Amino acid sequence: MSLGTAQQVTQAVAQAIRTRDGPRLAAALELDMGNTSLMTQLGGQSVQLEQLCGTALEEPYDEMLLEHFQFLRAVIRDDHVQAFAHQERTCTCFQSVFEKDSAWSLPVLHVLDLGLRRAAQRADAQLASRGEKRCKLEEAARTLQKSFQYTVSAAATPTPTPTPYPLHVTPLRSLSPPLTRTLTPSASPGDRPDRAEGVEEVGHAQRDQQPLQDLL
Repeated sequence: MSLGTAQQVTQAVAQAIRTRDGPRLAAALELDMGNTSLMTQLGGQSVQLEQLCGTALEEPYDEMLLEHFQFLRAVIRDDHVQAFAHQERTCTCFQSVFEKDSAWSLPVLHVLDLGLRRAAQRADAQLASRGEKRCKLEEAARTLQKSFQYTVSAAATPTPTPTPYPLHVTPLRSLSPPLTRTLTPSASPGDRPDRAEGVEEVGHAQRDQQPLQDLL
């Protein structure tokens, strides 16, 4: 899917969240300044971003994507200090979701954290050019530390392995004593045992199942 407009990015984000597709959501949020079509549209101020995000997404994803778009607009204005503030809020919004449901969304956290670090570096460079103190990398470190803690917690939480077929079958060879008598077409009713020695009686429903040897 092409991501040349804010509408297309929003659609891709919404679909990735709906299908719990972490890599696809990460790709939609990756901070690619070479996306000239999207940057041109955002620079023109023609899109109602708040309405666009609020209509397509639920909280906090709507705020996350809105802050992402505001980050890109700040970059277009060459205001990297403000861009860092928007990117930091993007990460904070996503962390509130990741803390509760991290199994599928780890690639997104990595992309947002990397974007935050790069935004902090550009902001510090801009502050230094103004003769101001560099401080954004230090601020970013607190947010990145939270991401690290969430990642460690997610890795320490075991993922239960479902058992789709909780059926226990006892192989014939494990039955003792073994079943040796067989029925032949010529056997009389009196010769047909109701129950083989050493084998517990089974219910009618189990007799109707597929042959036991097919399950071994």
